[in-house]
Amino acid sequence: TSPSSPASPLTDDLANAYILGAGDQLEISFLSPAYASLGGRFSLLNDGSASLPMVGSVVLDGLTVNQASRWLTQLYGRQLKRPELTLTLVNPRPVKVAIIGEVEKPGLYPLTPFSTPISAIQTAGGITVNSDIRKVILRRLAGPDGNQKQTTLDLSQVLLQGNQLQNPILFDGDTLIVSRTTEVVDRKSTRLNSSH
Repeated sequence: TSPSSPASPLTDDLANAYILGAGDQLEISFLSPAYASLGGRFSLLNDGSASLPMVGSVVLDGLTVNQASRWLTQLYGRQLKRPELTLTLVNPRPVKVAIIGEVEKPGLYPLTPFSTPISAIQTAGGITVNSDIRKVILRRLAGPDGNQKQTTLDLSQVLLQGNQLQNPILFDGDTLIVSRTTEVVDRKSTRLNSSH
């Protein structure tokens, strides 16, 4: 990263991964003082659009923060000379995640932004005695057509080795499925009790 863009890796990761949607609050700022009055905060409406000075209504729903930033740079580039801008996620929308399978209270839960599978499972009352936290399925929408992609997480790796790659940030619309096991699992190493 160059000295002019001191973004942390976490910020870069979120800007590349977080999918914008209705309710997100963003802030746009321009590097040039001449364009400063065009900047400010805005929220995405229910249809995923926002009304911005000079460019009008712009749909940002389904884009990452970085994709939206590039798109806005292109749009403003039609009106302005060298519109160098920064787009920042100021206040993410609430996240709703379905948590099903071997949890005490399966259901659809509103979670705080940037929640993880472990915190989500705790919100759902924790795991049952028949759960296999080595096989937690994460389903995520993969585009506007409703297709889903799926991965299997091993949450025991988080608890035993601190492997945070197995505990990713959850997005609005995700589904967590905690698998059932038939074998005896060492419960000391797989504690995911309720936080309540």
